[in-house]
Amino acid sequence: MCEGAYSAAQALKGQETYTAQCAQCHGTNFRGGFGVASLVGPSFTALWGDKSLWSLFDKMVTSMPLDKPGALSDQSYAELLARILEMNNYPASDVTELPTKREALEKLTVPKTCQGSE
Repeated sequence: MCEGAYSAAQALKGQETYTAQCAQCHGTNFRGGFGVASLVGPSFTALWGDKSLWSLFDKMVTSMPLDKPGALSDQSYAELLARILEMNNYPASDVTELPTKREALEKLTVPKTCQGSE
């Protein structure tokens, strides 16, 4: 996945949704806090590294936002996922957008290490 599976524009849209739906719990810096998972750095890659993007996407859809899981569109969840990848320094693509379909997301993994990532 280090080759860029999302677009910068997609991640930018994801930031808007993150601010409105996620920052209250995960913090403006994506680092979470007491009882709330960090979405960046070593703790993120320890939890999600080498797992498919579908695993993370599905976790987001089925459990977030905490007060109304699944309330966002698949496109919004993909944009949020793109922003999380961007915040972890995974490179963006100039043309490719992160897909929303299970089959496509299962083929992509969150690398434990990637040149330029934390």
